[in-house]
Amino acid sequence: MARCRHLHLLLALFLALAAAAPGQVQSHGEASAVFIDAASHRYLRDQQADHQDASMSLNEVSAAVSVLLGFAPSTSLPAISSSKLNKVLLPNPFDRPRAVFLVQIAGSDVSAPSFVSEGNNIFKTRIEGAKSADTGFSDMDDLIVIHSDESLDLSQSDYLDNELSSLANWLEGSYQKSSGKLFIPLESGNSLTLLLDKEADMEFVSSLASLLKTIERAIQVHEDFSGVVNPAELLECHFTGIKALENEYGSTEIVKQATEIVQRAVTKSFQSLHEAYKGLLAYEHATYQGHPPVLECQD
Repeated sequence: MARCRHLHLLLALFLALAAAAPGQVQSHGEASAVFIDAASHRYLRDQQADHQDASMSLNEVSAAVSVLLGFAPSTSLPAISSSKLNKVLLPNPFDRPRAVFLVQIAGSDVSAPSFVSEGNNIFKTRIEGAKSADTGFSDMDDLIVIHSDESLDLSQSDYLDNELSSLANWLEGSYQKSSGKLFIPLESGNSLTLLLDKEADMEFVSSLASLLKTIERAIQVHEDFSGVVNPAELLECHFTGIKALENEYGSTEIVKQATEIVQRAVTKSFQSLHEAYKGLLAYEHATYQGHPPVLECQD
């Protein structure tokens, strides 16, 4: 069984750092996160009106993920932080999903609430404070971690073509090998055209393909362990494609279209996982600008 050991989990934040003053957060950038579960099996409380402007530290977000995975939060967590967790999580220690889909999406114009699907139970929060956090996990914890750290292998044309064709089919688009273009339909009826000979477009496509492969791998691993043992499962996806397009094109129509595609891909991923895990899944999504802090598993 896989165990968490020396693993660096990137917990994404919507964080803007002023180039002239490192460490200071610009007013237009703010860390944000959304916890989501399905209405069919709830693990989150209803967010009360007076909690709509909720804020949590990175350590508190880490602790909430730990609890959803079935582990106790760190004993060093102060009482005020425990109180915040109680506002997010239903108070049933014997009913936790033990599976968390953690998605981090980089982009200056991306907001976590915009990725929320209808019909799900959600808890939105701003993230403040620390630049790093300790999950409290150790290599004694039975935890399977599946993370998207892959990129498309450009040296193998047959492999690349298969990956791009699978991605196009998943998003109901098309891939033209001869022209090196990927077409993905939009709700407007138009299509987003990605030119694979452009580095930014290719990074966006690679992020989408990595997300798809992560979901497929997670479902396979879950099925392999199903009925044998019941390990906790953390699925961690770090999406940099939108940020790459922003760096190349600025805040243009192509970035807005790409964000729509990512919203669809994340929704499809959650739906597939929810079906495979039979509802025993929590989804935590965060957005950030720039480099995210590091969430480390300790020995």
